[in-house]
Amino acid sequence: SLSPTERTFIFNEINWCTAQRVSPNNYQEVAEKSGRRSLVHHSSISEHYRKFVELKKQRNLLDFDDILEQAIKFLTEDTQYADARHWKYQDLFVDEFQDVNPLQFALLRSWLGANSSLCVVGDPNQAIYSWNGADSSFLNDFSGYFPEAETVRLRQNFRSTPEILSVSSLLLASDASLFANKPNGPLPTIQSHDNELIEAKNIADRILQKNSESMRWGDQAVLVRTHSQIAVITGALDEKEIPYSIQTEVKDANNNRSSEAVKILTFHASKGLEWKVVHISGLEDGLVPIAHAVSQSERDEERRLLYVALTRAEDEIHLSWSRNRRFGSNRERKPSIFLKELISALNQSPKPTLSQTPKELAKKIRDFRSQWRAGHLIEPEDFSYEERLNLLRELRSSIARVNDTSPENILSDAVLEELIEEMPDSMEKLVLISGLSPSIISRFGGQILELLSED
Repeated sequence: SLSPTERTFIFNEINWCTAQRVSPNNYQEVAEKSGRRSLVHHSSISEHYRKFVELKKQRNLLDFDDILEQAIKFLTEDTQYADARHWKYQDLFVDEFQDVNPLQFALLRSWLGANSSLCVVGDPNQAIYSWNGADSSFLNDFSGYFPEAETVRLRQNFRSTPEILSVSSLLLASDASLFANKPNGPLPTIQSHDNELIEAKNIADRILQKNSESMRWGDQAVLVRTHSQIAVITGALDEKEIPYSIQTEVKDANNNRSSEAVKILTFHASKGLEWKVVHISGLEDGLVPIAHAVSQSERDEERRLLYVALTRAEDEIHLSWSRNRRFGSNRERKPSIFLKELISALNQSPKPTLSQTPKELAKKIRDFRSQWRAGHLIEPEDFSYEERLNLLRELRSSIARVNDTSPENILSDAVLEELIEEMPDSMEKLVLISGLSPSIISRFGGQILELLSED
């Protein structure tokens, strides 16, 4: 007999098969070639899958994926029916295209007629459902499927502050290249705790504090990687009499921010939602990334999953982890490797490709100083100010061109003038410059300091 865990695994594997359009007869071969790990032998899954298909036929039942397969069959085999559908639905729009699976893509292509138009929207950095059959290559290789397609890259982000975007983008190997339309906000916080009970209590205290500052309960959410982490959070909120609701991955259209309750949900369930303040709990190795994510592709998906969780926040993110967590028995934990990467990356200054490197720009300053010292300039201090200002403007313009935005979105004129007046010589002093956002400091602070250097 099968354990509950094995039954759930087989059920999920059958879902993957139908999404991938894999039949019971070829499942074992496909699973072995693709290296799918299994709690149950592949041959046993094939047999259960075959019985499941036969049982549906005997009872004259269809599941959701069967309905999609039937739709594809009608559209491809009945020309008259297909012509009617193509005439009625000529303009198609698909959102979250990075999560489309082969079955859905086949249906989409069947829906397209000679006069159809198609618009899809997707973000490859939010592809988090490959375990369930989704295939982001349909988005990444879209122009290969539709050679006449035009790609429009959406760079503006209207949800999150520059600080949240800057920190979350550090997780991605690819260039997220998003620019915030919102003003600056607080930097994300990171806290460690002795155990999960203290961590949950701290989260509850912070939620209470935000509520006392006129933040509605429904404007806050607690995100966790697994369902097993939810109980300790609800216990802490119960103790503080904080109203909450546990959100599943099946979204209720009526379950929105207006309901006065803190939302508790997994990273996956948070997809497509947003809150003013997000508390992310359990950023520990074994949870983030999850322990069974072993291959590079699986760990990359875990990375994108955390990116999704981080970008649910509009104004504030609070990250935490526990040095000990009880899973049956008490276990010592280590911080997530992703958390370590965030902390490390925030201390560096990634350099984009510029028309002039920081060293070249700094050399211009040194050349000017040598002229000044040689007595070639009559008013060295005034000229030095203007020269530095021009060099900072060059840097600002170069960064803006690389990131496809206006120079003022990178650094305002007022900030440039304050930089020259204050002449900061360290990251710590850069932070004191009003109007200079932490995201700009983390990404370009090193270049700014090099231009202002007295050496």
